[in-house]
Amino acid sequence: MKKISGKLLTAVPYIISIILNLALYAAGTVCAVRGFLYGRLLLWIFVALLAVCLLSSVLGSFLYTRRFKKMAQDEILHYVLSSTQKLHRAEQQAERSLLRLKNGVIAYLGFVILLTLAIPFFFGAADFGAGSSNVLLLFSVYIQADLLHILIAIATAKPDFSQYADSAAYPQLQRLAKRAAQAVGIEGEIRFTFTDDCNAGIQRFGKVISLELGVPLLAVLTEEELYQVFLHEFAHMQDEHIRTARNARMLSVVLESGGSTVNGWANRLLFSLPAAVFSDKFTVFEMASSELNERRADKMILKKGEVGTAAAGLAKTAMYESYSNEYALLYPKPFFASPTPPTDVCTRDCTRFRRAIKLRKTEWLAILQQELPPRLQSHPTFRQRLETLGNPPFEIELPAEDSPYYAEVLRAAAEVDKTLYDLNCEEYDETRKEEYLAPLAVIEKYEREKKPLSAAEARPIVEAYLELHRFAEAQAICEDILSRAKNDTEAAHASFALGTLLLMRYDTRGAAYIQRAIDANEENFAEAGFEQLGKFYAKMGMQKELEENRKRVDAYLHTYEQREAIAELSRKDTLRLVPQDAERRAQIAHIASLCGETVQKIYLLRKDVTDSLYTYAYILQFSDGTDEAQQDKVVTAVFNYLDTEDDQYALFVYNKSYEKICKAVGDCCVYEK
Repeated sequence: MKKISGKLLTAVPYIISIILNLALYAAGTVCAVRGFLYGRLLLWIFVALLAVCLLSSVLGSFLYTRRFKKMAQDEILHYVLSSTQKLHRAEQQAERSLLRLKNGVIAYLGFVILLTLAIPFFFGAADFGAGSSNVLLLFSVYIQADLLHILIAIATAKPDFSQYADSAAYPQLQRLAKRAAQAVGIEGEIRFTFTDDCNAGIQRFGKVISLELGVPLLAVLTEEELYQVFLHEFAHMQDEHIRTARNARMLSVVLESGGSTVNGWANRLLFSLPAAVFSDKFTVFEMASSELNERRADKMILKKGEVGTAAAGLAKTAMYESYSNEYALLYPKPFFASPTPPTDVCTRDCTRFRRAIKLRKTEWLAILQQELPPRLQSHPTFRQRLETLGNPPFEIELPAEDSPYYAEVLRAAAEVDKTLYDLNCEEYDETRKEEYLAPLAVIEKYEREKKPLSAAEARPIVEAYLELHRFAEAQAICEDILSRAKNDTEAAHASFALGTLLLMRYDTRGAAYIQRAIDANEENFAEAGFEQLGKFYAKMGMQKELEENRKRVDAYLHTYEQREAIAELSRKDTLRLVPQDAERRAQIAHIASLCGETVQKIYLLRKDVTDSLYTYAYILQFSDGTDEAQQDKVVTAVFNYLDTEDDQYALFVYNKSYEKICKAVGDCCVYEK
């Protein structure tokens, strides 16, 4: 029955559009009978205008993507460099820009709809033959139906409350939430949904207020601390900027849903440019306003709450990130070590988080109170939020486990446990093979053989140890590789892995190792390395190092297009043959040994991107019948080897498009089985 009603709902936009267009067509024919003189002229004007809209949008979208998309991405990336006094002005500018664009997009949308309504009317007024007019009417029906389909889907969408908790089962949470809602002046039925993270969120669906609560957060907050969190969340519902974002998001959904019906490609083309530009401007506005939204909501606590209690609750919320970062050190047993999925994931996480706070709260608080804001942030740091609250004194206390409130926390954890267990059961065995049994097999093989490792051979073994949280063994291998490596390129992965391990323990020596890996192999370690360094410097309050890292990131981003070119091959590239000396032949022979019987041919050519940037491109042509898993295994082995070589290399798998490239360069086949 549901399938039938779903199909009928899909047909409704077409039925409405057909009836509307026939009515307009009939009205046009009446005008033609009464001597309407300009039917055909106006018809072709409106058809031409619609065609101009379509072509302009397609061409504009293409040019925007080619010429301005990178500029838009840079604007998004650099919009909020840090928390500064300019942030309010940035938000205002972004909001004005978004609202102007929104009004323009709505006007354009209305203009397109007007054109599609005018066309059937003037078809009738033009007095075409029935056959030709019926065909032409389909075009208007087609565009209108797709737009109606989107709007009806949005209008008829109903939130799914089936996963929401039974409100009667949580009287303590209801009491606190209603008290906060009344204090802020918000009315509506309050419903709860529980998650396994450490956060809280709020949405309104008609008369229903949906509060999303992370159970680990509930497990460490006292009742009064949770009340402060509720004040913060209900304050979001009064924020004008959030309402602006909500309305803009709705328009964004309409634009991005263009072409949602089977034949809806015309609307995808008609709105491709507005969708692309609006999406970027909307992202800029969200980034400029997200942190300020949180600060404005925190100010509600100043008006209606108790700042010391709020500070303690915010500290516990911020501690969850440190707990997550240190989790593998505190609880090293891998999740997939158990042959069956655990039944108490959320309950266990709550217990462990509480235990970790008791153990680590002094060190974590010291870190939180020195943390610097990152370049882009959706929430203020704890230090900033504490300043908003006036830097009140506070104590870290956990809720009593024998209270009625905590009984509700355990009940919520049990609900999440069941949901997670059902999800884990579906793919647990397959995921366990990939994330636990496969790395375990790598480790067991290595420990049986105990042979000396090259840097390339060490990489998968180090990664296997890391995946199983056996950090001491991984560190020992990294240190051994670093002691024997002939150059920094050979040691890059070991440097990166060792640096990561040291930063996990807040050891500042790790930063030098990661920077060493970036300098040796920017292509493979820069993005992850810069991100790690930025987070670490911000967390540890290292202002000078953070600014230097940001400068290096900026310089790296300016070479993005050149670096992207290294990963591609085309006939337009500057390509040439590579001379075969003894060292090169030895390299090719080693790659061939790694490939075994699976590779038929190996090609090698040099690609020059700029005067100083180039790459040696190896192309592996696999034998017919080699399955994808075997290809991946060979490619990984060759990649790990080339990644230790002291030069710039790129690796490709042969396909038909490379045949002409290789012929144009000349005889670049360097190995044939």
